[in-house]
Amino acid sequence: MGHRKQQLSTYEHVFVEFSVQVEKWLKRVLFLFLTLLILSQGLLQVPSIRKLLSEVEQLEGEPYLPGTAEQIRLP
Repeated sequence: MGHRKQQLSTYEHVFVEFSVQVEKWLKRVLFLFLTLLILSQGLLQVPSIRKLLSEVEQLEGEPYLPGTAEQIRLP
């Protein structure tokens, strides 16, 4: 039974080391994705860059300007 306990202890040690490494990589990937998200949202605030990044931006209509409805006269 002592040998089995030794194997379990070794397995647990290896598992903990592996888990720590995976956790470090997951934190790095999460930090990278959060940084990219914030950067991309910031870039979307710049109109010239937003036109390059978003196809929908080009499909948008003309903005409504208050006062233009009175200036248009229909026959």
